[in-house]
Amino acid sequence: MTLPAIYDRVLIFGGGSPCTDGPPIARVGGHFREPDYGLSYLLAARYVIKGGHADGRQNEVALPSAYLQRHAFEIALKDLRDGARAIKEDRDWLAALKADPKAKLKTLPALRFEHDLATLLAQVGVALAEIEYGDVPPEFAEMVQRMAAVEGSDPTRVRYASRTDGKASFPSPVEIPVGDTQNRLEQLFEKHLHRAIGGDGDALGTQLAEEGAYLAQELYRYDDG
Repeated sequence: MTLPAIYDRVLIFGGGSPCTDGPPIARVGGHFREPDYGLSYLLAARYVIKGGHADGRQNEVALPSAYLQRHAFEIALKDLRDGARAIKEDRDWLAALKADPKAKLKTLPALRFEHDLATLLAQVGVALAEIEYGDVPPEFAEMVQRMAAVEGSDPTRVRYASRTDGKASFPSPVEIPVGDTQNRLEQLFEKHLHRAIGGDGDALGTQLAEEGAYLAQELYRYDDG
């Protein structure tokens, strides 16, 4: 299977031999195997969709596919929000240090742990506005609407047989366009979430990564005297 370039960051440490004598073992974490959670879930969704379609079992894996896609997107929103908030904190700290070498980092107020995609999207908008990065790309709002059409008002709908109100999650047949959603998510990640420090990319993810790296360097240099 030829994979889009967006997955390069999660393939750098390889996946081991495809043929082994025993059950497969995954290795993640540590300095050289730090997972990229969003891309890992998106890649898993791709494999589930492709495998289910190839075996004629797409219906059976539809909900796991939709959940993996949703979780990948939720992580993407949180990464954007948290990245923008970190830049705001570091900008303020650097300015404070220039006025007072003993100034301490002041963290922004913690946000409540959130799963609702519309709420997360609003938080991303606020965080980007705080650092004057402009509006959230429209593809994000479109994806929120697409996923809301599947889950309704319950983020757990694709995870459990019953909603939080006790009603059946899917009492009647519905169609979930997991293939088209996967394509759109991969395009969204490629266009807006790609992170390339030192390159000429204008993706939002690249801009945040580059400024974050710059601020870290400035803070270290300032602290180092």
